[in-house]
Amino acid sequence: QRLCYNKSSFEIQISWKGENTVIHSMTKAEVEKAGALLIDTLKEGEVLYPSILLRGTKEKMKKFLLQVIEEQDCYADFYYSSLKKEEKEHFLSGLSADEKSYVQRMECTEGKIYYPLDNEICTFLLDITAREWLFSSFYFIKNRAVLWGNYQMAFPLFCENEDVREYYRDLACACGLQTEMMESQK
Repeated sequence: QRLCYNKSSFEIQISWKGENTVIHSMTKAEVEKAGALLIDTLKEGEVLYPSILLRGTKEKMKKFLLQVIEEQDCYADFYYSSLKKEEKEHFLSGLSADEKSYVQRMECTEGKIYYPLDNEICTFLLDITAREWLFSSFYFIKNRAVLWGNYQMAFPLFCENEDVREYYRDLACACGLQTEMMESQK
């Protein structure tokens, strides 16, 4: 059991393993230090990195992401804390009761939008991204890449180098996703 104090909202929360566990967020600097490949725009990714477009169903994308998580440390961004009050209310209005409960467990501190991925966080973020409710990107550390979501179930994947792109291309195909090489915009 752990006592958590959140200075920004002056709340004290008790967290423990289970449904009420607080899901802690990280800063951009922390995720970058962990080795994440960070890009600010699609154009930047297209210019700097070999890329591939992954297409398929949410179920096939989930299979792909869970396989990646099993093999290496991964992170994702979740921009809820960056939304204005009205935008947060609108976002929450489109969630199920379980999803709302999940968001309430997430530490949403200004400037800390990154979360270490596990199966539960990944599934939640993929669900809201797949239905285009709020977009998340997924950061893979060992085989450095960033998966941007989602453009009508097409996910651009920007990779550190050609070998990493081929690794993910093979994995995506094995998970039933369609792949399309993206031309560099250099």
